[in-house]
Amino acid sequence: MKDKRIGTAVYAALFLSMMLVPLLKTNTVEGDVSVIDNRKLVDAPVFGSTGYTAASENYLHDRIGFRREMVNGYAIINDLLAGELTHPLYTYGRDGYVFFNMHNTVQYDEFHKTFAEMVLKMQEYCEGRGAKFYFMFNPEKTSVLREYLPDGVNYDDSWVDQMLSYMDELGVRYVNSTPVLREKSQTEQVFNVKYDAGHWNDLGCFYATNEVLKRMHEDFPEVSELTLEEYQNSETIARKLPVSDFVVNETVPSFKLISGYDDISGEYQKYVSLNPQYSHFHYLLNKAENADKLPETLIFQGSYYNRGPQFFAARTNKDIGIHNYQNVLNLDEYFNLFQPQAVIFEAAEYTFTNQYFNLEGMKAIDWNPALFKAETDLPFEMQCSRLLSETEEHHTDEKLYYSENTQFDDINIFRMFSDAEYMYLITDHSVYDLQNGEEGIFVRIPHGELESGSAVVYVEEMNGERFFCRMKAEKIPSVEQYALSENTQEADGTFVLRTDVEGNRFNAAVLQILDGGTGEYLDMVKNITHVGNAEGAYRSHFAEGWYILRLKANSNKQDEYIDTRVYLKTGDSLMYHYAVDLLSGGEVIISDYRMAISEKGNSK
Repeated sequence: MKDKRIGTAVYAALFLSMMLVPLLKTNTVEGDVSVIDNRKLVDAPVFGSTGYTAASENYLHDRIGFRREMVNGYAIINDLLAGELTHPLYTYGRDGYVFFNMHNTVQYDEFHKTFAEMVLKMQEYCEGRGAKFYFMFNPEKTSVLREYLPDGVNYDDSWVDQMLSYMDELGVRYVNSTPVLREKSQTEQVFNVKYDAGHWNDLGCFYATNEVLKRMHEDFPEVSELTLEEYQNSETIARKLPVSDFVVNETVPSFKLISGYDDISGEYQKYVSLNPQYSHFHYLLNKAENADKLPETLIFQGSYYNRGPQFFAARTNKDIGIHNYQNVLNLDEYFNLFQPQAVIFEAAEYTFTNQYFNLEGMKAIDWNPALFKAETDLPFEMQCSRLLSETEEHHTDEKLYYSENTQFDDINIFRMFSDAEYMYLITDHSVYDLQNGEEGIFVRIPHGELESGSAVVYVEEMNGERFFCRMKAEKIPSVEQYALSENTQEADGTFVLRTDVEGNRFNAAVLQILDGGTGEYLDMVKNITHVGNAEGAYRSHFAEGWYILRLKANSNKQDEYIDTRVYLKTGDSLMYHYAVDLLSGGEVIISDYRMAISEKGNSK
């Protein structure tokens, strides 16, 4: 009897463990994204709010511990026992084909019109600066392989034809790779049967890329179509569906560019601001003999190309890849950085949703119009001379300040043009768009553009006027680190701030100004509560003296910090930059921390 009671107790303990362990492992990271659903997880509801009980159930369903393992295990069991594929992302079609789960029929609406109008704005922006622009529409697997869709599914993509027809009306230069992929799919495997159910394979990417290269050849005669002989074509075994334990063991094509390319992404990555959810970036140099005759190309791309750089890299001098989606809203920033000769914007059929391309963000685009008329026969110097001869000059003693980095220089002009609608920085070689920010006017441009020691700021529409100012460029020396808190460590320019206080949680990376003598808090410079970059300029309104700039991991109990000691006068401006690479409860990682002081008036 005693043994039976012990067995019952052990069984009960095991059962409770099975119930409690997943609850204890619940994912509580705010804003986290599920890889198996490819979506943002439900965040915790506010206690006592309307629908709190139902919201709590949804929260637990989304975030309970071992959810990925349970979903994948359930899918495997259903496939073995019933021949069904039950997974948040995938479903079976005919003849063993695997697709993304079927979605409701998409209706052509305001979103698609706004998207087409955004693409036109991108085209006008690029072409107004002398660069060629190409929009590339790529179909999803569902659209190409319709004969293999699940029984009863009638895939309707009429919205695509309507959107492309509207682009025709607008005059957008686009390439639709759907026809060639449908044609090739009749005799070749351009999408895999099972593996990677939403994306083309390397063979499909090869054929689709050639459709864009044909169009580019019209503008750049040196750009030709890809040939199979340029690639080492092999086959690999894909063991499982992506973000799943579902076994497929499928043979898939693999293309490797024989001539190769140099990947120098690491030299540029830290200078490029990207949406944290869409953070892919690469910078590739073509190693082929004729590469210098090919265009330097900025490519906005999604997952169709993020894993396949070996195609555009073979027909560009520089292949600069930016994750598309929300990042396309910052086209002007990337154009300033890289000054491309060509811009390609690629988008896949299933990404035409507000999740990927924010509707309100697309509507709000207000990039600078082109400063020069598109006259390719006139040299840059002549265009500048003609423009300035037709514009009134305003004289100013103000300077523009710049700090040098390895690849780029940071330019600050502060607030003297704060009421301007559009502003431009004209150097000896190019034109860059300036924009007002909360802390002043800032732009990052390629290193060495201010070698002459001066530049022109052109202002369009400020109190009904347009004018230009010739401004002397002054280099700002760097400022050295002063002190670190006990739990802050630094190695190779990266700072790791940790806590050793029980219950302490970091919630922000904050830059503050403290009194240099007493350490008393004086003012907030910047507060960032997420992973990403913080940069700008801060004008000092304090009396002349010593101050401490404190970059701290802000917490509910005890902060950790990096202190920098600086001498400021009233009117001096502090330029700062720091990248928050990790912001978790107990640890903050900061890299690329730079600051500089530009003096107002004579230096002391």
